[in-house]
Amino acid sequence: MSEIKSITPSSGGVLLPSNIVGRDEIIQYFWAILIVKGINLFAERRFGKSCVIRKMHHQTQTGFTSIYKSVQGVNTPEQFVDVLYDFAKEHSLFSDSIKGTIEKAWDTISARIPEAAGVKISTTQTIWQKKLLYLIKQILASNPKDILVIFLDEFSLMLDEMKSADAALVLGTLRDIVHDHFPTKLRFVYTGSIGIDLILDRIKKDGHNLGAPLNHLAKKKLPPFNHAQAIYFCKCLEKGCGISLAENVRVYIIQMSDGIPYFIDRIFDKIRYYSSIDKATIDAELNEILNDSSDSNNIEHFYDRIRGYYPDKELSHHILNIICQTDEAISEKDIADKVESILPRDRQTINEDLARLWRDGYLTRTTKNEERHFIFQFGIIKQWWKINKAYKS
Repeated sequence: MSEIKSITPSSGGVLLPSNIVGRDEIIQYFWAILIVKGINLFAERRFGKSCVIRKMHHQTQTGFTSIYKSVQGVNTPEQFVDVLYDFAKEHSLFSDSIKGTIEKAWDTISARIPEAAGVKISTTQTIWQKKLLYLIKQILASNPKDILVIFLDEFSLMLDEMKSADAALVLGTLRDIVHDHFPTKLRFVYTGSIGIDLILDRIKKDGHNLGAPLNHLAKKKLPPFNHAQAIYFCKCLEKGCGISLAENVRVYIIQMSDGIPYFIDRIFDKIRYYSSIDKATIDAELNEILNDSSDSNNIEHFYDRIRGYYPDKELSHHILNIICQTDEAISEKDIADKVESILPRDRQTINEDLARLWRDGYLTRTTKNEERHFIFQFGIIKQWWKINKAYKS
């Protein structure tokens, strides 16, 4: 690790790129991937996905041009194209003369004329699709030596806010633009607080055939900090807070936070004014975080995501209720037996929901004696669920 920075707790606020630490190695890995293909970056909420892609955008490597946009709140394909254009214009990704060319071409496209500024326009595409393709062509023409990377933060939320037909068309269009037009020059990076698989399930359920809408992307998970990264982050926070922790206390914070950057930061925000800090201090403040009635830490998201996007939320809640009661991984059979004693669900339905919870990051799966076993992936989320959502059955 590099020199210890002075970082004060942000508690979920927007960080300066220079204060986003502990991610340099994985960022270099992501840039290497982007030479070849885009990235579907997933992780649980509060893991720092937005921080990583914002830092990548602000420190774009040589050979790349980038656009970063949080698209939460965008609810139509037309609005999506407009926000990309506004970003490109604001950040001078093309000259003023090209700006005039684009706007003139867009007027032509909207008038359904078959050619704009020398580019033949498909008559089978929607107006927004034609505008998007023309915009990307002009950005690439203005930056001919670079790969264009478009970072779309909260992409899954944007898809969820669109009509299913529009969301399906956006997914297919972005894939096709890469495959059919710019296979070596265009990359997308998708992130979102809600797993995109849940959104794809909803779109398919609404009757839309998606094919393979993410096959131009490498699916990559953003992990918590490893031990060395977490230690470095703690030392940066200690310097920023003007405190010095005993090594065993520092390690305890990492253990109790599961190495999740947000929760490390949150604990430091709460202990920074103590004159003496030990494990009991950490326990007390962590308990306050987990018992926060205002949910200022947004952990309720893990419950709301099930309630809003899972096909059988009652089943999912019962499964997590069962698993949070034990400190050891529990077998699929034992989980199913317990569920069936409460709910009229068959084994296949239970197995499918366990797989969904595993894919969505709630659970870790291991195999013992040729049988699948499950446990909460993160102890801090398990404790929160046990305190706030579990009940005796």
